[in-house]
Amino acid sequence: MTQQDVVKELNQQVANWTVAYTKLHNFHWYVKGPNFFSL
Repeated sequence: MTQQDVVKELNQQVANWTVAYTKLHNFHWYVKGPNFFSL
């Protein structure tokens, strides 16, 4: 695996985690309750 391949894979993972965080944040915005954690 070349350095360029590693960079490509890492960039894809960063993009995936950014999308996941954004979705979690948007869902979290509208949820309330005593057992729901705060971000």
